[in-house]
Amino acid sequence: MGNLKTALTSTVMIVLALALVGCGGDDSTTAPQSDTLTVDSALAEDISLQALDVVNDMVTEVPDFASGSFDGWVMAKSQLAKANTDSVVWDPAQSAWVFSYNGPLFEVQPPNYWNMSLELWVQYRNAMGPMQFPIGATEMEVDYGMGMEMHMVEGESSADMNYQMNTNMVVSYLGDSGSYGVVGTGDTVVEMAEVGPGASESGRFSMNWSMDVAVSAQGCPLGTATINTQQWEMIATYDGQGNVNWTLTGPGYEASGSEVMGCGQPAF
Repeated sequence: MGNLKTALTSTVMIVLALALVGCGGDDSTTAPQSDTLTVDSALAEDISLQALDVVNDMVTEVPDFASGSFDGWVMAKSQLAKANTDSVVWDPAQSAWVFSYNGPLFEVQPPNYWNMSLELWVQYRNAMGPMQFPIGATEMEVDYGMGMEMHMVEGESSADMNYQMNTNMVVSYLGDSGSYGVVGTGDTVVEMAEVGPGASESGRFSMNWSMDVAVSAQGCPLGTATINTQQWEMIATYDGQGNVNWTLTGPGYEASGSEVMGCGQPAF
Protein backbone atom coordinates (compact mmCIF):
# COMPACT_ATOMS: atom_id res chain seq x y z
CA MET A 1 0.00 0.00 0.00
CA GLY A 2 3.03 2.25 0.08
CA ASN A 3 5.25 3.95 2.64
CA LEU A 4 3.39 5.22 5.70
CA LYS A 5 5.12 8.59 5.72
CA THR A 6 4.24 9.07 2.04
CA ALA A 7 0.64 8.17 2.87
CA LEU A 8 0.70 10.66 5.75
CA THR A 9 1.91 13.40 3.41
CA SER A 10 -0.89 12.74 0.93
CA THR A 11 -3.57 12.36 3.61
CA VAL A 12 -2.71 15.47 5.58
CA MET A 13 -2.38 17.58 2.45
CA ILE A 14 -5.75 16.37 1.19
CA VAL A 15 -7.66 16.84 4.41
CA LEU A 16 -6.14 20.21 5.25
CA ALA A 17 -6.85 21.44 1.74
CA LEU A 18 -10.44 20.32 2.18
CA ALA A 19 -10.38 24.13 6.41
CA LEU A 20 -8.65 20.71 3.44
CA VAL A 21 -6.01 5.86 1.56
CA GLY A 22 -7.14 -7.98 7.53
CA CYS A 23 -5.41 -9.85 5.53
CA GLY A 24 -7.00 -11.75 2.69
CA GLY A 25 -9.97 -9.38 2.75
CA ASP A 26 -10.46 -9.94 6.47
CA ASP A 27 -10.11 -6.68 8.40
CA SER A 28 -9.88 -8.30 11.82
CA THR A 29 -6.08 -8.03 12.02
CA THR A 30 -4.98 -5.77 14.86
CA ALA A 31 -2.46 -3.09 13.95
CA PRO A 32 0.54 -2.45 16.21
CA GLN A 33 0.64 0.44 18.67
CA SER A 34 1.11 3.71 16.79
CA ASP A 35 4.45 5.51 16.96
CA THR A 36 4.89 9.21 16.36
CA LEU A 37 5.70 9.84 12.70
CA THR A 38 8.75 12.07 12.37
CA VAL A 39 8.30 15.06 10.06
CA ASP A 40 11.24 16.42 8.05
CA SER A 41 11.70 20.05 7.03
CA ALA A 42 10.07 19.75 3.59
CA LEU A 43 6.97 18.03 4.93
CA ALA A 44 6.80 20.39 7.92
CA GLU A 45 6.78 23.39 5.57
CA ASP A 46 4.11 21.88 3.29
CA ILE A 47 1.83 20.89 6.16
CA SER A 48 2.31 24.18 8.03
CA LEU A 49 1.45 26.20 4.92
CA GLN A 50 -1.69 24.12 4.38
CA ALA A 51 -2.64 24.72 8.02
CA LEU A 52 -1.98 28.44 7.52
CA ASP A 53 -4.45 28.40 4.61
CA VAL A 54 -7.06 26.85 6.92
CA VAL A 55 -6.43 29.57 9.52
CA ASN A 56 -6.63 32.27 6.83
CA ASP A 57 -9.95 30.90 5.56
CA MET A 58 -11.36 30.84 9.09
CA VAL A 59 -10.33 34.44 9.71
CA THR A 60 -11.79 35.76 6.45
CA GLU A 61 -15.13 34.10 7.31
CA VAL A 62 -15.41 36.02 10.60
CA PRO A 63 -17.32 39.08 9.23
CA ASP A 64 -19.92 36.86 7.52
CA PHE A 65 -20.42 34.69 10.60
CA ALA A 66 -20.53 37.74 12.84
CA SER A 67 -23.34 39.23 10.73
CA GLY A 68 -25.32 35.96 10.74
CA SER A 69 -24.48 34.85 7.19
CA PHE A 70 -23.42 31.23 6.64
CA ASP A 71 -24.30 30.87 2.96
CA GLY A 72 -20.73 30.84 1.61
CA TRP A 73 -19.54 28.29 4.16
CA VAL A 74 -22.54 26.00 3.68
CA MET A 75 -22.28 26.07 -0.11
CA ALA A 76 -18.63 24.99 0.01
CA LYS A 77 -19.03 22.38 2.73
CA SER A 78 -22.28 20.90 1.42
CA GLN A 79 -20.67 20.35 -1.96
CA LEU A 80 -17.66 18.77 -0.30
CA ALA A 81 -19.70 16.41 1.87
CA LYS A 82 -22.56 15.89 -0.58
CA ALA A 83 -24.68 16.74 2.44
CA ASN A 84 -28.45 16.56 2.35
CA THR A 85 -28.74 19.71 4.41
CA ASP A 86 -28.15 23.08 2.78
CA SER A 87 -28.34 25.40 5.77
CA VAL A 88 -27.07 26.11 9.24
CA VAL A 89 -30.06 25.75 11.58
CA TRP A 90 -30.95 27.24 14.95
CA ASP A 91 -30.94 24.71 17.81
CA PRO A 92 -32.79 26.07 20.88
CA ALA A 93 -31.41 23.30 23.07
CA GLN A 94 -27.86 24.51 22.45
CA SER A 95 -28.74 28.18 21.97
CA ALA A 96 -26.57 28.01 18.87
CA TRP A 97 -26.60 27.72 15.09
CA VAL A 98 -25.42 24.28 14.00
CA PHE A 99 -24.50 22.30 10.90
CA SER A 100 -23.79 18.57 11.06
CA TYR A 101 -22.95 15.93 8.48
CA ASN A 102 -21.70 12.36 8.82
CA GLY A 103 -21.48 10.17 5.73
CA PRO A 104 -19.34 8.99 2.82
CA LEU A 105 -16.71 11.23 1.26
CA PHE A 106 -15.95 8.72 -1.49
CA GLU A 107 -18.10 5.82 -2.69
CA VAL A 108 -16.03 2.63 -2.47
CA GLN A 109 -16.87 -1.06 -2.50
CA PRO A 110 -17.29 -2.82 0.90
CA PRO A 111 -15.47 -3.73 3.06
CA ASN A 112 -13.69 -0.52 2.05
CA TYR A 113 -15.02 2.84 3.30
CA TRP A 114 -13.97 6.48 3.39
CA ASN A 115 -16.32 8.56 5.52
CA MET A 116 -16.20 12.10 6.81
CA SER A 117 -17.91 14.29 9.38
CA LEU A 118 -18.42 18.06 9.44
CA GLU A 119 -19.61 20.04 12.44
CA LEU A 120 -20.19 23.77 12.85
CA TRP A 121 -21.43 25.43 16.06
CA VAL A 122 -21.91 29.20 16.32
CA GLN A 123 -23.25 31.04 19.37
CA TYR A 124 -23.91 34.78 19.75
CA ARG A 125 -23.77 36.28 23.23
CA ASN A 126 -24.04 39.51 25.17
CA ALA A 127 -24.00 40.34 28.88
CA MET A 128 -27.40 38.66 29.28
CA GLY A 129 -26.20 35.36 27.79
CA PRO A 130 -26.74 33.49 24.48
CA MET A 131 -28.97 35.07 21.82
CA GLN A 132 -30.36 33.81 18.53
CA PHE A 133 -29.32 36.70 16.29
CA PRO A 134 -26.15 38.82 16.21
CA ILE A 135 -27.90 42.19 16.59
CA GLY A 136 -26.74 43.50 19.94
CA ALA A 137 -24.19 40.72 20.42
CA THR A 138 -20.85 41.55 22.00
CA GLU A 139 -19.24 38.15 21.46
CA MET A 140 -19.45 35.15 19.15
CA GLU A 141 -17.99 31.68 19.63
CA VAL A 142 -17.32 29.31 16.72
CA ASP A 143 -16.47 25.60 16.90
CA TYR A 144 -15.60 23.83 13.65
CA GLY A 145 -14.65 20.19 13.32
CA MET A 146 -13.81 17.82 10.48
CA GLY A 147 -13.21 14.09 10.76
CA MET A 148 -12.35 11.27 8.37
CA GLU A 149 -12.20 7.51 8.74
CA MET A 150 -10.80 5.25 6.03
CA HIS A 151 -10.40 1.49 5.63
CA MET A 152 -9.00 0.08 2.39
CA VAL A 153 -8.23 -3.55 1.51
CA GLU A 154 -5.95 -4.51 -1.35
CA GLY A 155 -5.17 -8.19 -1.77
CA GLU A 156 -3.70 -9.43 1.51
CA SER A 157 -3.00 -5.96 2.86
CA SER A 158 -5.13 -3.28 4.49
CA ALA A 159 -4.75 0.37 5.39
CA ASP A 160 -6.64 2.38 8.01
CA MET A 161 -6.71 6.09 8.75
CA ASN A 162 -8.46 8.23 11.35
CA TYR A 163 -8.23 12.03 11.02
CA GLN A 164 -9.66 14.64 13.37
CA MET A 165 -9.41 18.43 13.12
CA ASN A 166 -11.01 20.79 15.65
CA THR A 167 -10.91 24.55 15.89
CA ASN A 168 -12.37 27.14 18.25
CA MET A 169 -12.63 30.92 17.86
CA VAL A 170 -13.95 33.53 20.29
CA VAL A 171 -14.79 36.72 18.44
CA SER A 172 -15.34 40.09 20.12
CA TYR A 173 -17.40 42.78 18.41
CA LEU A 174 -15.30 45.96 18.54
CA GLY A 175 -17.87 48.74 18.79
CA ASP A 176 -19.47 50.17 15.64
CA SER A 177 -16.33 50.01 13.52
CA GLY A 178 -17.26 46.70 11.89
CA SER A 179 -14.01 45.13 13.11
CA TYR A 180 -13.50 42.15 15.39
CA GLY A 181 -11.02 40.72 17.85
CA VAL A 182 -10.34 37.01 17.32
CA VAL A 183 -8.60 34.57 19.64
CA GLY A 184 -8.54 30.99 18.38
CA THR A 185 -6.95 27.58 18.75
CA GLY A 186 -6.99 24.37 16.74
CA ASP A 187 -5.44 20.95 16.47
CA THR A 188 -5.16 18.05 14.06
CA VAL A 189 -4.49 14.38 14.85
CA VAL A 190 -3.95 11.69 12.20
CA GLU A 191 -3.57 7.99 13.05
CA MET A 192 -2.61 5.59 10.27
CA ALA A 193 -1.84 1.87 10.03
CA GLU A 194 -0.90 -0.56 7.28
CA VAL A 195 -1.08 -4.33 7.80
CA GLY A 196 0.25 -6.90 5.34
CA PRO A 197 1.41 -10.49 5.19
CA GLY A 198 5.09 -9.65 5.57
CA ALA A 199 5.14 -6.47 7.63
CA SER A 200 2.99 -3.89 9.32
CA GLU A 201 3.49 -0.32 10.47
CA SER A 202 1.48 2.38 12.14
CA GLY A 203 1.97 5.97 13.11
CA ARG A 204 0.43 9.02 14.73
CA PHE A 205 0.83 12.63 13.66
CA SER A 206 -0.39 15.77 15.45
CA MET A 207 -0.15 19.53 15.09
CA ASN A 208 -1.79 22.59 16.65
CA TRP A 209 -2.18 26.28 16.02
CA SER A 210 -3.34 29.48 17.68
CA MET A 211 -4.21 32.99 16.54
CA ASP A 212 -4.65 36.41 18.14
CA VAL A 213 -5.74 38.97 15.57
CA ALA A 214 -7.98 41.94 14.88
CA VAL A 215 -10.09 41.46 11.76
CA SER A 216 -11.43 44.29 9.60
CA ALA A 217 -14.92 44.37 8.10
CA GLN A 218 -13.33 43.08 4.88
CA GLY A 219 -11.89 40.04 6.69
CA CYS A 220 -8.26 41.19 6.74
CA PRO A 221 -6.42 40.25 9.96
CA LEU A 222 -3.81 42.22 11.89
CA GLY A 223 -1.76 40.20 14.38
CA THR A 224 -0.14 36.78 14.54
CA ALA A 225 -0.85 33.08 14.20
CA THR A 226 1.43 30.27 15.39
CA ILE A 227 1.47 26.73 13.99
CA ASN A 228 3.36 23.95 15.80
CA THR A 229 4.19 20.66 14.06
CA GLN A 230 6.31 18.54 16.40
CA GLN A 231 9.64 20.42 16.67
CA TRP A 232 8.69 22.86 13.91
CA GLU A 233 7.11 26.26 14.52
CA MET A 234 5.62 28.64 11.96
CA ILE A 235 4.88 32.21 13.00
CA ALA A 236 2.65 34.17 10.61
CA THR A 237 2.36 37.95 10.88
CA TYR A 238 -0.63 39.72 9.31
CA ASP A 239 -0.41 43.40 8.31
CA GLY A 240 -4.15 44.20 8.22
CA GLN A 241 -4.06 44.77 4.44
CA GLY A 242 -4.36 41.17 3.25
CA ASN A 243 -0.67 40.28 3.42
CA VAL A 244 0.90 37.64 5.65
CA ASN A 245 4.60 37.00 6.23
CA TRP A 246 5.68 33.70 7.77
CA THR A 247 8.80 32.18 9.24
CA LEU A 248 9.30 28.44 9.86
CA THR A 249 12.00 27.31 12.29
CA GLY A 250 13.14 23.87 13.42
CA PRO A 251 16.30 21.95 14.24
CA GLY A 252 19.02 23.59 12.16
CA TYR A 253 16.47 24.96 9.70
CA GLU A 254 14.76 28.26 8.91
CA ALA A 255 12.57 29.31 6.00
CA SER A 256 10.39 32.32 5.30
CA GLY A 257 7.87 33.53 2.77
CA SER A 258 4.76 35.59 2.20
CA GLU A 259 1.22 35.19 0.90
CA VAL A 260 -1.61 37.44 -0.22
CA MET A 261 -5.01 36.66 1.29
CA GLY A 262 -8.35 36.97 -0.43
CA CYS A 263 -9.28 40.21 1.33
CA GLY A 264 -8.49 43.91 1.13
CA GLN A 265 -5.96 45.16 -1.38
CA PRO A 266 -2.98 43.01 -2.42
CA ALA A 267 0.50 44.36 -1.87
CA PHE A 268 2.31 45.86 -4.87
